[in-house]
Amino acid sequence: ALPALEKYISQCGTVQESRIISTCFITVAHLINKNGEMATNYVRHLSHLLDSGVINRDTPLRDLVKFLKALYFLVICLYLVKPTFIM
Repeated sequence: ALPALEKYISQCGTVQESRIISTCFITVAHLINKNGEMATNYVRHLSHLLDSGVINRDTPLRDLVKFLKALYFLVICLYLVKPTFIM
């Protein structure tokens, strides 16, 4: 399942597709390796959508909340349980 999610992260380009990816990402966040590229690719994907204007002030609040929730789960699952996290 994780390789398929990795593939979809790189292919999706709309807010709706990204929201679905975020839902999947939240579900499997505890399985993601801190040293792996999936978390980095997901963050890069959201950054790209922000930079390109796909995610903007007209983006529905439910989608923005979903993106923030996915990022929150990344922090919780990957960093806060490890003593190496530095803010």
